[in-house]
Amino acid sequence: MNKEAFTQLYQRHQEQINGAHRRCEENCPKGGQAMRGPYLIEPNDAYLNAAVKVVFVGQESGDWKTSECEIEKQLACYRDFNLNGRADGPVHPGAFWNVIRKLEAELIGTSHACTALNLNRFSQHGRSPSGQNQRILSELDFLLLEELKLLQPDIVIFFTGPRYDSRLNALLQVSHSAVEGFTTRQLSKIHSPELSAKIYRTYHPTYLRRRRLESKVIAAIKAGVKGSHASTGQITANPC
Repeated sequence: MNKEAFTQLYQRHQEQINGAHRRCEENCPKGGQAMRGPYLIEPNDAYLNAAVKVVFVGQESGDWKTSECEIEKQLACYRDFNLNGRADGPVHPGAFWNVIRKLEAELIGTSHACTALNLNRFSQHGRSPSGQNQRILSELDFLLLEELKLLQPDIVIFFTGPRYDSRLNALLQVSHSAVEGFTTRQLSKIHSPELSAKIYRTYHPTYLRRRRLESKVIAAIKAGVKGSHASTGQITANPC
């Protein structure tokens, strides 16, 4: 795995990304840019060197750089954001990154060593895109699968909730299995022929916190991904 592979991926599909951007903008009310993105990623050195590689997948970014797909500018935006841990800028409060920090501590044993992806390549006014625009953006879902294959994660956690299951099913050919103590809507284990990682899908952390499921979900994911060294608290990576 190398960082240049992500630049090459986006370069190959630059016109398709820009085309989806323009089509989504045409569906938005006039008067300024509505679509924020595209959200392009570049794993940091901590992820590349981690013994256990963990990827989190959200729904869409909030406040993000907006432009036609100027790849290097978008990658710089991702690097500068530094997984919400910039030393020289604001750190965004809230459940999403707080839960990620807790899961990093449990699964990796350190902070800012994950990679964060999003299902929707753009947000709309910093929120979920309209239904019409989500259908357009689903045409770019193949990029998410390509990103995951390049990242070769051991663990993938989707914070997309059940509302996006149809897109995940189409992309990853998934089957869901229940996790003891939860409904499959709250937390499910995903099996996909496309990835060798251990995969879970749950709600957005804000919802988990509001429904008092946060600690329970974190504990269940930790228990589910433990390797043979459970007695030492160590989690072993999947062989790739």
